[in-house]
Amino acid sequence: MKSLVALMVFGLFLFLGTTSHAQTPDGETPAVEDVCEGYAGQAYGLCNAYCEAMDCDGEPRASEKACARVQANFENKTGEILPCLLEGCDNPSNLGKPCDDMSACTINDTCQLYIDGGLQCIGDALDCDDGNSCTLDDCDVIEGCFSVNEPVDFPCDDGDSCTQGEVCDENGACAGGIPICMER
Repeated sequence: MKSLVALMVFGLFLFLGTTSHAQTPDGETPAVEDVCEGYAGQAYGLCNAYCEAMDCDGEPRASEKACARVQANFENKTGEILPCLLEGCDNPSNLGKPCDDMSACTINDTCQLYIDGGLQCIGDALDCDDGNSCTLDDCDVIEGCFSVNEPVDFPCDDGDSCTQGEVCDENGACAGGIPICMER
């Protein structure tokens, strides 16, 4: 019966797709989850259903199958992990679990052992190299990857072994190499 009620609440969220303040099946907690506020429409409804109404991240009121279906739909819709599944790293049992280090310069963030013996959310560095020797590539923790053109006449390599002396032009391209190979 609890699963049926949870699925009905889930359907209401999908239908409305708004910031509805419906009650959860326990009748006590508002079915609004702060972690879902960044989403709209169906993604918001799926997030709210999973994280609060169905309580799939705690003591589920729905079946494992229903929870898995909502989770898969959310991930297919947004390409993200449900925000209520991103664990904090304050609990030793979260070792290896997904987390969010709040940096746009990392991917695959997980709770990992830190040098002080505790856990810290650490991700793999994002590869920002655009493959252009005339740009300086870097990452901003808020905005993510960005590139800045090297100065005009900055030495570069166009990848052609039959040219030498290339330099960056005003458009950030490597050009002007002198041919050194003989044509046959």
